[in-house]
Amino acid sequence: MIESNSTLYDNGFGTSYFQPPESVESLMYDRIKGDIWALGVTLFSIAFGILPFEHDQSEQTDLRPKN
Repeated sequence: MIESNSTLYDNGFGTSYFQPPESVESLMYDRIKGDIWALGVTLFSIAFGILPFEHDQSEQTDLRPKN
């Protein structure tokens, strides 16, 4: 098990598509757990070519390579 000695954060870093829900809602969150969330979103995007959820600010992003 990963032990986290980190403090909680309330500000998000990176692209909002990959931020954990707590970060998007400006709630306190553990950054290591946020990194695990982002990894899951990344792996889903690689496997299926789309994001795993709808994003409020834009249409579903197609992540498949363009020909």
